[in-house]
Amino acid sequence: MIITEADVNKIVIDAVTPYVPACVYGAYTGTNTTYCYFLLPRTETVQNGDDDAIIDSVPLQLHLFTPNSFITLRKQIKLALKKAGFTKPNVTCLYETDTKLNHIIFECDILVASEKEEV
Repeated sequence: MIITEADVNKIVIDAVTPYVPACVYGAYTGTNTTYCYFLLPRTETVQNGDDDAIIDSVPLQLHLFTPNSFITLRKQIKLALKKAGFTKPNVTCLYETDTKLNHIIFECDILVASEKEEV
């Protein structure tokens, strides 16, 4: 199956929602105490051919927040993202003193087919 940049949001949400009640692109505005949101920073072309991009790398930055112990959840999400086609995530674990939530950041990439411009 060829993955496009437009597919990435669904891939992330499908991978994470079995473990987290809410996962959205951009800011989370719901009421769940365990949730995540994600951002897709700048896409980079990693392979060119015939003077055109062929494959792009789409970076993912996923932010998980939970008041509970996150050890099992961190492992589940790392494995789910890898199984969904992302590179092995780099993980940073923080604690937000103002909200009293654990804040776990997953950073990884996925390769997608470059979008072709209509001529």
